[in-house]
Amino acid sequence: MGTRFAVPSPNKGLEKLEALILCLAERAPDIGVTKLEKLMYLCDFEAAKELGKSISEDPYRNFQWGPVPKHFIPALDFLVKEKQITKTEIPLPSGRKFIELVPAKKCERDAFSKEEWVIIDRVLTAHATKSAAELVELTHKELTWKLTKRNEEIPYFLAHYRNYQKPSPQELDALLRDPDYIRSITNQIAAERAVR
Repeated sequence: MGTRFAVPSPNKGLEKLEALILCLAERAPDIGVTKLEKLMYLCDFEAAKELGKSISEDPYRNFQWGPVPKHFIPALDFLVKEKQITKTEIPLPSGRKFIELVPAKKCERDAFSKEEWVIIDRVLTAHATKSAAELVELTHKELTWKLTKRNEEIPYFLAHYRNYQKPSPQELDALLRDPDYIRSITNQIAAERAVR
């Protein structure tokens, strides 16, 4: 299984990243750079949690507006250069510019495995209609963002803890009164001591 491009990508190893960019740009409405980066993060970290590896196979970094794939710019630049995506700057009333991304080529079905498509479709169903600001807020609440510093790589093992929430005092009290939970903890401690 491989991604087929009309022109082979010079970005060795970034073919899956390019395919994910194209796929999400094609399927999410009103997509710009920030929204695309956040949707990619959600797909990749969900895949890392469920499948044991990301879809794009690209590391992410902690940037001001949330997680960003390390090689996002060269991958997007290649797609723009090859006219697979068009980039249009739209001035906003605030004086800032919105970079609209419009795919000129369809993402091929064989670009991803069946399991990867399930994750992509699920992420799009849950988040495609959200604005970039809503996705930035969402990713800033995740533990992956909170446990890393600016420009630091976000380790994929944190995918398992993305939505971890510290138990409330009431939840903690309920756990400590639950005999099954206490038995489970006691057994774990006993098993750990037996290994030593």
